[in-house]
Amino acid sequence: MIKNNKVFISYFFICALCFLLDTFSLLSLVYLFHLDYKLSEIIGLFIGNTCNYFLSTKFAFKNPKYHNKIKEYFYYLFLAFCSYPVHHLILVLSTNYFGLKFLAFNKLLAVTASFMITYLLRKKILFQNG
Repeated sequence: MIKNNKVFISYFFICALCFLLDTFSLLSLVYLFHLDYKLSEIIGLFIGNTCNYFLSTKFAFKNPKYHNKIKEYFYYLFLAFCSYPVHHLILVLSTNYFGLKFLAFNKLLAVTASFMITYLLRKKILFQNG
């Protein structure tokens, strides 16, 4: 139980750091480079998830089930993008239909939902300590 809590806490702080990187990427691409927020979201998610993979495999998750790092990386990203429809739906609904104009708050709502989905998927599918 304590070992799983340690994994969760480590993963939580790694995701928080990657969330900041993801959100900074999203906001800078939208407000500085005037890209559409949907395209900026995809770019930010890719940057955040790549950083998340390297930090999570180093500090949170141990004993990978797949010993091929490239295969593991693509499975890791695939599982992240499995939760992407939920992430994107929450972001679009909160921005376009619910009238929440502060993009960082909408991003926080979307990331909170996708965080739990990806944590559970990654822990159960990719790593033996899950």
